[in-house]
Amino acid sequence: MTQNNLSNTLFRLGERESGTARLEDAVAAYRAALQEYTRERVPLQWAATQNNLGIALATLGERESDTARLEDAVAAYRAALQEYTRERVPWAGQ
Repeated sequence: MTQNNLSNTLFRLGERESGTARLEDAVAAYRAALQEYTRERVPLQWAATQNNLGIALATLGERESDTARLEDAVAAYRAALQEYTRERVPWAGQ
């Protein structure tokens, strides 16, 4: 949980800065959080972290001319949608 909170704070700092260093740190921290928040152990926390990772990657992608980060963001969002289904979490698809 603390790793995820660190990720969120790094992302917020990265949003406020013009560079990408904090956003890169946030992405790394989200990926570290996913080592503990596994889909098997805590599927909804895993999905939330995947979603947050997607947001950070999309923000990086908007700042870069390469589309690789945006493609990674799509993959993270799709991963989150594996658990965020209408039946399981009706509010998540909105």
